[in-house]
Amino acid sequence: MPPPSNTPSGDRPNVNAEDADVWNNTATAEEDIADMSYSTRDRELLRDLNRLDRRREAEATDRTSEDETRRQRLQRVLARLSRLEDSRPTYGTPPVQQQSLYDWAPTRTNEGEDESEQAAARRRALYRRHDLRSAAIMQNARTTLPSSSGSRRQNEDTNETQDARSAYRRTYLADTPAQDSTPSTSPSRPSPLLESALKYLDSLRECSTYDESLCSALDHGLFAPESYDDLITDTRRCLCPQPSSWLAPGSLFKGTQHTTTAGKGSSLRSPTASDATRPWLGHVPIPYSRSIPPSFSGNPFTYLSLPPREIQDRWPVKVTIQAVNLQNMTIAGVMEAFDVPNTTHPSPETPPTPITTYLEGQIIDMNIHSFLTPANSPDSGGIAFPQTSALTDAAYWRNLPPFSNMKSDHDVARAILSRTQMEEIMSDWIFMRWKERCFIHSDSDPCHRHSEHSTTTGEGDDNDFNHGIVSGFGMYGVRSPSISPLSRLIYREDVRMADDGRFSVSSGQHGANQATKPSQVKHLVLRLRPLTLTGLVGFGTSAQAQSCWENLTCTGPLDAAFPGEWSTNIFAPSSRTVAPTSILSLANTSVISAWPGPAHIAGNGSALVFDFGKEVGGLATITYTVQGSGALGLAFSEAKNYIGLWSDSSNGKFAPGGGDGAIYDNFTTAGNHTYTMDKAHLRGGFRYLTLFLITNETSSTIDINTISLEIGFQPTWSNLQAYQGYFHSSDHDLNKIWYSGAYTLQTNAVPVDTGRWVPTLAVGWANNGSLSNGTTVIVDGAKRDRAVWPGDMGVAVPATFVSIGDLDSVANALQTMYDHQNRDGSFPEAGPPLLQQSSDTYHMWSMIGTYNYVLYTNDTAFLSKNWDRYLHAMEFIYAKVHQPSGLLNVTGIRDWARWQQGFNNSEANMILYHTLQTGADLASWHGDTTGLADAYRSRAANLSTAINQYCWDAPFGAFKDNATNTSLHPQDANSMAVYFGVVPASSSLSSRGQSISSRLLENWTPI
Repeated sequence: MPPPSNTPSGDRPNVNAEDADVWNNTATAEEDIADMSYSTRDRELLRDLNRLDRRREAEATDRTSEDETRRQRLQRVLARLSRLEDSRPTYGTPPVQQQSLYDWAPTRTNEGEDESEQAAARRRALYRRHDLRSAAIMQNARTTLPSSSGSRRQNEDTNETQDARSAYRRTYLADTPAQDSTPSTSPSRPSPLLESALKYLDSLRECSTYDESLCSALDHGLFAPESYDDLITDTRRCLCPQPSSWLAPGSLFKGTQHTTTAGKGSSLRSPTASDATRPWLGHVPIPYSRSIPPSFSGNPFTYLSLPPREIQDRWPVKVTIQAVNLQNMTIAGVMEAFDVPNTTHPSPETPPTPITTYLEGQIIDMNIHSFLTPANSPDSGGIAFPQTSALTDAAYWRNLPPFSNMKSDHDVARAILSRTQMEEIMSDWIFMRWKERCFIHSDSDPCHRHSEHSTTTGEGDDNDFNHGIVSGFGMYGVRSPSISPLSRLIYREDVRMADDGRFSVSSGQHGANQATKPSQVKHLVLRLRPLTLTGLVGFGTSAQAQSCWENLTCTGPLDAAFPGEWSTNIFAPSSRTVAPTSILSLANTSVISAWPGPAHIAGNGSALVFDFGKEVGGLATITYTVQGSGALGLAFSEAKNYIGLWSDSSNGKFAPGGGDGAIYDNFTTAGNHTYTMDKAHLRGGFRYLTLFLITNETSSTIDINTISLEIGFQPTWSNLQAYQGYFHSSDHDLNKIWYSGAYTLQTNAVPVDTGRWVPTLAVGWANNGSLSNGTTVIVDGAKRDRAVWPGDMGVAVPATFVSIGDLDSVANALQTMYDHQNRDGSFPEAGPPLLQQSSDTYHMWSMIGTYNYVLYTNDTAFLSKNWDRYLHAMEFIYAKVHQPSGLLNVTGIRDWARWQQGFNNSEANMILYHTLQTGADLASWHGDTTGLADAYRSRAANLSTAINQYCWDAPFGAFKDNATNTSLHPQDANSMAVYFGVVPASSSLSSRGQSISSRLLENWTPI
């Protein structure tokens, strides 16, 4: 089964050439749905669909409940992922039957229902887009993460999707275009298609099924939903914006506000559509290479610091964020406007008093808040936005970046309807709407005195009214400190100034001299983009975030795909920097006190033990105060019975006496000291940190002030709790076991330059070995061996997929095996720096790992890049099949710690069977036309026959360890026989599977 592409598969219903443009919805002549002329046949199809939808709604109570439908769909997901419908045995309840592998459509029309052939074809076309990959999202919503491998980036020019995204990003860094000399003062009327798209996305928040989403698409004029690439049909999967520490309480934004219709002698012009995509302050676009206007430093500056030609029609503003609620996606703050002119021509000698307004707003995530301004009443508990329309919202959003850079409203509509494009856009931009609620006076409660005048013009606010602080159409741009601390703000207001000095707002309906109160809606955008150091001129903030390991680029997901009550079982910390939870006694490991608390160490050999509460790993930093001279010692252990002044073993040397020793920070003078572990001594896994004093002086003491640890695992994830899968049951212990396994996998995703040093040290430890290209890689263990072992990946990769979802680490681990393939086609048993050889089983696990990775990610570019090497690997291992037995003759005997390996070992033959079966799928996915898929399946069938003939022990009811007369019946070979389908349930060998299952249970013991 080839991995589905990003577009719907299968043939469309037959349509003639005249109707082709209607189906494709791409003709520019039909870009505006108001002008689209549907054929009679199309109208009949729509009527049929509407009639069928009404009938389905009427009969909904007679159908299977929605919970049952979801359960059946989940069973189909699990059945297909494990290939039960093809070759794997199934014991117990049989899998749910389905019409085809890609059958993800809702329940078919009941028999006897009058459905025309055209309507049936239309319905099939609508549902065809659901495939195996989209269903797998039920367990793993965002598994295709950006690759961080250096070698894969070199191959990026072969990936059209990546090229398109790169070109999309580059458009925002282009040179400033020529300016429009006759700009429009108000947005032109947007396309009805864009308006309908906004309405459709807003309506999705009320849709609970895929059926309802498609019906909503039709109701809003999206005639052929399947023609939209990756159409958004479920906004409950949050399109959340990129996290940024600038979007936090206390963040300070500074810029300028200005009018767009100035009086005589004004230096202003109205902004053009292209302005919105450029980094600029005020009304003059400024490329990155040019200087920035004067800095806001210290107290707010006056208009005198602006160039003389710009004094008349622009003034500085400062926005301070006071509250951000990411649960409700709301934001609040205050805006101070300095030197706002009372008339068109202010006098430089008498600057006006600063004006402050309170503002509140919503962050657009498509789930809680959509692009449409809500029509809630002031007493509904939400933000009381002025009444507006979808047409007005469409007019303003399409004039904000990144939409303003698109060629037409048709392109904007297609972009906001595509989940792929919107996820890309929202990784760079944050969309918001703000409303200035009221004026703030220093001698009164911020919004008490004038709240009654905040939405209408009244006589009681003449002073504020004449000052005319305004809201309107604005844009912000800021660099996310989660990627880099270099940031820059762009702030623009689009307002109008009347001859009497009053102001009106560009809110879609322009009144000639209409003065406004601070009650209109702002549409805002935060832009997250790279900047050079010169972009910092005039801007600064104390809000910074170091959320990924050693400032690596963050490529992981931002949020958990399935948040819920099960999230409390996640062991991963909420921050990359953690601290101990308690202090223990070295003598008896009892708890002395909670941490932070008094931590005094006096005398040679004295020590305290700091408990982090769970397994952690990384680099520790300790600040402490000393008297006298000596050394602070650090020792690490995972268990209490190894606590002491000597670390437990991690380097693999296992020297007499055991353990890795300790590391020390020497001090010779009294006072405050800070010690941070060097990177080579990174400790991959520990729970207990013992701090002790080594000294020759009786008066030497140490007082521990602070202890912090920078987590070293999952190095490219800013949110360590953003699991892409979940598990939950009624058994609390089972839930903890599942999440313990997930956390173990997470600790095994490590920075690529922190592998165990080879050859191992005689004393101490060093984790500075090079593991692979890229930035993150999955290894066999956090503390030891910290190396890529493909055999471990046979279990680790599927488990990672359904739990954490970090497949970048998997890709880099597999690529390093291909990069170190031997000339004879064999893979190493382990990756660098170990590079151990001669393991037939681990060779095959690298090939199976390739299948699992491509299955879960559809990364066919990775497959194409390594296809020739994969074929070489298959030739190497199949050449060891011995005739006439037809069994694999194992000569590379290194394996996991099983008792023996070699000859026609049954475990190795089971692995070869699975290698051939998965190789057939890879050949199909790669598009091979030479018959490899059929050849591999034929070889697998012959191998299965040989295994059952020579390795089955009928009297015992299980497979032997090999084809000799042995009494050893290994657990690994028998488990794989059932799991891989060597004894399929649908064949005459099904009784063997039952027998194996019974035998395996005999070795179970109470926990």
